[in-house]
Amino acid sequence: MAQHYLSSYGYKHWGWIEPNGKIVDGAKSDFNNHYELLKDLLGEKFANSGHKIEKDGWVRWASDKDGNMHFEFMNPKSIPNVIRFIKLTSVAHTFTFDHPKSDRSPMDEKKALIWLKNLGKLQENTNLDEYSKWPIIRDGMIGDLEITDKIDNKDSIGATFDDYMILKGIREIPLDDLGEGPGDSHQYSQRVKDLADQISTNKRIMPLIVAVDADGPWILEGAHRIDALDYLKYKSIPALVVISRDGVLKEMHNFAKYKNWGWVDDEGVIIDGDEVTRDGTHDEICREAGFSSHQALKAGWIRWLIDDEELNAEYLPSKETSKHLIKFITKSKYHFRTVTLDEPGNGGWRYFDNDFKAIQHLKKRLT
Repeated sequence: MAQHYLSSYGYKHWGWIEPNGKIVDGAKSDFNNHYELLKDLLGEKFANSGHKIEKDGWVRWASDKDGNMHFEFMNPKSIPNVIRFIKLTSVAHTFTFDHPKSDRSPMDEKKALIWLKNLGKLQENTNLDEYSKWPIIRDGMIGDLEITDKIDNKDSIGATFDDYMILKGIREIPLDDLGEGPGDSHQYSQRVKDLADQISTNKRIMPLIVAVDADGPWILEGAHRIDALDYLKYKSIPALVVISRDGVLKEMHNFAKYKNWGWVDDEGVIIDGDEVTRDGTHDEICREAGFSSHQALKAGWIRWLIDDEELNAEYLPSKETSKHLIKFITKSKYHFRTVTLDEPGNGGWRYFDNDFKAIQHLKKRLT
């Protein structure tokens, strides 16, 4: 990345994006530099105040000869325009952002898009009052089960969210609020049944951890416990509730150097890219199947990448694709230490620190 983040003394190209999404090349404008643009837009005072665009919705951009690009913007409503600009730009190698939530770390295109998409999950989309209404459990019991004081894996909260708050007390949450109904028809593993027997015998349960972000509530810790309580036909769970204050998930993994790839077609047939006999890159073959370069756009199809023990799957969410993806995860020769799901139209990227949690998330679509 350029040492001075593409100051007016070092960049090769420059321009801006207007609130309506119009992209302007500075070299083809009536201005000679960003200072003249800012002065025209905002007056002398703001033009001299630094490098930030202070006018709502406007984005300032510049790139250097090495293909590094920098953006300066303040208004969250401009995020879709920045995403569109990046997707239309094929020459840039790294991106930096001047924004209150950015530390100006250079990102490749995929990381930059992930960061921007999650930045767009604003707190206003999370109804705090709705989830505060889950009652605090004051007698230490959920049904006939005693709730333990110990809560395992609380460090996963900080590993998942950048900015969050924890609601006071242990809350009673209806399974219906989590998309899990008592006695649902999905298959229970032997591990879940054994855990259910243990809970039923001991009459004790450790609180789960439920996270709430712009997409709503989901299980952060306790995927097997919620299945066990569901199996035992309990109607609610005890949980520590974590509210994401900005919806920004921590950085996902970089799959630029994946060791295995392929796709699952709409019939559930799994194709291993390493076994494809004809020539063609991952993107070229997937585009023939109806994919764009970064997302699965053909209904029923799933594109997947594996890097070490990390799975990244891109697909349009539906019951059928969820069923096929569960099958793929459970039957794969790889053990997935982490799973990232890109679900366009369902909140975008979701990160799970093990494959069981990803499967629990996918099972909700089968009900």
